[in-house]
Amino acid sequence: MGSKLWAVYALSAFSGVAVWLGLMHLSGVREGWDSPLYFPVGMPLVALVAAISGFLVPIRAWRWGLLPMGAQAAIAVASNPTANLLPLGLVFFAVQALPCILGAYLGVLVKKVVSRSRPA
Repeated sequence: MGSKLWAVYALSAFSGVAVWLGLMHLSGVREGWDSPLYFPVGMPLVALVAAISGFLVPIRAWRWGLLPMGAQAAIAVASNPTANLLPLGLVFFAVQALPCILGAYLGVLVKKVVSRSRPA
């Protein structure tokens, strides 16, 4: 595996963790999605990182949307492993991954457009 691919994996996972923990600490809430900034700021940031990742590594771009949500789910489980609504929360993380996956494929589309417009 190339170093570029490892860097994109790290960037994707880090974006999910950074948004989750950053918003927890900024807002003083127990979970990242309890912050009033999670959906208007946090999720668009994660989707933007997924789009950049899809642009950089367009093969199997779905992983760039799924990885940050998986990282957030891992942090949520690690911080509260006995949560009553854990199964529902894991389903919600999977649903939240969909806009990020869409963002990753948007990055792939931009890469295709940019590469077509370059002169040979």
